[in-house]
Amino acid sequence: MAGERTVSSPGSAEMMTMEEFYRLLHISKRRAAWILQAGLVPCEDRGSRTWRYRIPRQEALAFQKKFQAHPERYSPPPGSFSSTAGKQKEPVPCVRREELTAALTVRWSALPELLDSAGISACTGYARSTVSSWVRTGRLPACRLRGRIAVAKCDLFAFLVGAGLVIPGGFTKAQKHDFPPV
Repeated sequence: MAGERTVSSPGSAEMMTMEEFYRLLHISKRRAAWILQAGLVPCEDRGSRTWRYRIPRQEALAFQKKFQAHPERYSPPPGSFSSTAGKQKEPVPCVRREELTAALTVRWSALPELLDSAGISACTGYARSTVSSWVRTGRLPACRLRGRIAVAKCDLFAFLVGAGLVIPGGFTKAQKHDFPPV
């Protein structure tokens, strides 16, 4: 076919490479490697970085017919190509809004009534750019005071509790809640 180029090793009329295989099936390299490593198509794995797999052409053509009939049968498990495969996030315990508001009020009682983005960032553990984004999009009510963002402490409490953001026990986003679960 015009414009299509296949790469094959010398003397391989009855064998094909993985590149020819994934182009034949119109799938990704990762999925082709998964199919070959799972043993769904008999092949010779030579273990080298280049020309690693040698697949008998007849086997590949037979698999192509099966694959076209039922492609869902030859799908890798969900998340197998993800960098977070097998890792599960630890659930954060639920805290009632009233309890969280009361705990924030006690914990942050020494803070001034008006906070700038640096103060909010220090309290919550979120980046200053994130705080500025909340203000810019109107999610966090604020005003300008001498050219700087000023947020009332009660508005910050309402925003954090209402938005359901993670405010861990030490009130930095990297730690876990130390409030009793509901």
